[in-house]
Amino acid sequence: MTRCVYIASSEWQVSKSAIALGVLELLARQVRSVGFFRPLVESLEADGITEALLATKTLRHQEVADTVGVTYADWASDPEAAIDTIVTKYSALAERFDAVVILGSDFDDLTIGTELDHNAVIAANLNAPVLYVCRAADRSTVEVQRMAEEAIEAFEARHNTVVGIIATRAEPLLADELADALGKVRDVFVAVLEQNDLLDAPSVGQHFEAVDATLWRG
Repeated sequence: MTRCVYIASSEWQVSKSAIALGVLELLARQVRSVGFFRPLVESLEADGITEALLATKTLRHQEVADTVGVTYADWASDPEAAIDTIVTKYSALAERFDAVVILGSDFDDLTIGTELDHNAVIAANLNAPVLYVCRAADRSTVEVQRMAEEAIEAFEARHNTVVGIIATRAEPLLADELADALGKVRDVFVAVLEQNDLLDAPSVGQHFEAVDATLWRG
């Protein structure tokens, strides 16, 4: 059976893609082949996160068309058909790999509560354990703990199993306190990543887009 994990959050800008890259590299050292799947995206033709991760050595055997599920528009039009498509595409991908990392949506198109529930429904239908990621920046330890608790309850209400909690962009002085607090939310793997300016810096692709540049080679 293919190993999998669904990386999800309850808001945007939590560095989920960086977490996904780390999980991909970790799994690549444990199994022969690792795949990547994005169930809900803005466009099936172009998705910046998908394209960036497929450019890594770990995912050199995948194409965008095999990696993305449905669009927000597809979901809004017919959620049941969208779920069927997502499950079909994921199942085909999972047959090719020993492990698959599934990256939840970006919270760019829908309200937070609605999109959180969509991700919970998708994860449940894919029978994928959830790795929950939240942003600690500009929040107290109590606020982060409460956010994690509420989000995990929402996932569990959809019959998901949450296997880990990661807080990103934490103040270094609060990291240990935050780890202890999140450990009280659920008895699962907990990690706290401190604020890193490199993660917030514009990517090469964003620089190219800002000046309307074209990549010729590389």
